[in-house]
Amino acid sequence: MRNHPVRERKLPQIDHAILSKHEYLLMNIRNILTAVVLALSLCGMAEAADSAAKLYRIDLVLSRNGELIGKPAMVVEAGAEAEIRDDGDKKPENAFRILVTATPLEGTLGVKEALKIDLGFYDKIGGNWVKRAEHSVTNVLGEPLSLAFPSTSPETAGRNYDLVVLTGRGKAEAPAAK
Repeated sequence: MRNHPVRERKLPQIDHAILSKHEYLLMNIRNILTAVVLALSLCGMAEAADSAAKLYRIDLVLSRNGELIGKPAMVVEAGAEAEIRDDGDKKPENAFRILVTATPLEGTLGVKEALKIDLGFYDKIGGNWVKRAEHSVTNVLGEPLSLAFPSTSPETAGRNYDLVVLTGRGKAEAPAAK
């Protein structure tokens, strides 16, 4: 047997200074990507918080001639019109329809948050909805607001409505009916 000399193959030498620069560059890219993803998620959370801040809960207490008709509640998006109604299936004389728009007022009434409430009240007469009145008022969140809808025409004679409105911050889920 012949001994063949084993040739050692030399691998190309890697410049560790260049490799370190590449590793450094990759590490910086990872850090930049992480920062971008974090910034985007924080923007998304801020947007979600901002949209949640634009929801308002409106609790109503409606009575006719001093007798309680109902205590409906709704969650309203700022600036959008919301409707709540009872068609009076059980008691047609208790049918009502209320349209509400809540618009936040910036920088008013000191440190308290206030809303401009536009409210339309409808009564059902002869099977048709008839607008009784409209009110546009300023309301401080958490403070009750009382509105009256007195009878004005022969069709509504003796049907005086009172409405107490209580506003607050809203959540995305629908309120339970009372």
